[in-house]
Amino acid sequence: MSSTGRGIRVSRLTLRTFRYPTEDRETVEVALLSLLPEDLREEVSLSATRLKSAHKFTFEELRLDLRGRAAHRTLVRILAGLSEPDRRDLALSLAKRVEGGKLYLRLDKQELVEGVIKLYRGGLGGHVHLVANFQGPVPQEVILSILGRGESS
Repeated sequence: MSSTGRGIRVSRLTLRTFRYPTEDRETVEVALLSLLPEDLREEVSLSATRLKSAHKFTFEELRLDLRGRAAHRTLVRILAGLSEPDRRDLALSLAKRVEGGKLYLRLDKQELVEGVIKLYRGGLGGHVHLVANFQGPVPQEVILSILGRGESS
């Protein structure tokens, strides 16, 4: 792990997305799990909650809740895995994505199906909502350093 990544004290990382009836469950699960370092994918449990819209349309929320080292390693992997343009855009908009001790990101679910970690910019396919809770304030300088270097754990 890089020394820069050690400055991130993530207490909890939540990743969640919706799976609609037109989507294959396994495909969406694999896309969500692809955000984790490979050695953690077998160790985590993915929760699914069935939901119903006001129009009686049934769908699921798929969710991963990570803590401690798993949360830290996953966040660093995601930040470092973004393309150069996405890292630059995130660096420029970082202050707008922070509230208290939390960082909020949306990742493109369709791109994850293709194996690419990318910020969500709207459009078809939906998004994966990421919330990172930190012990204390969000370490923006450390995150900016990771984004600038594309470091990974």
